[in-house]
Amino acid sequence: MGIFNFHTATGATAFGGTATLRLQEEPDLADLIREIKRLQMIVEDQELQIEKLQSTPAGFTKEQLKLLIQKMHPDKNNGSSECVVLFKKLLDIKNG
Repeated sequence: MGIFNFHTATGATAFGGTATLRLQEEPDLADLIREIKRLQMIVEDQELQIEKLQSTPAGFTKEQLKLLIQKMHPDKNNGSSECVVLFKKLLDIKNG
């Protein structure tokens, strides 16, 4: 048996008769582009899922809701009765 034995039908290569390696063909450009597109779709789907988790039932993001709560706080609006009502509603949304 020689040092190198090539088995082209199976794609296997034996070195010195002691080990067998599977040599994979390098992917062509079209395969790589398909894989990139597949991974991009997965990333976009995950980003949408993250956005959904970060929004409140009223459709505000958590950051938007935090800002609204700060702006509507009655102490910042001279104790306005309208702000008291809105502030309570915003807290209800925040607390689910």
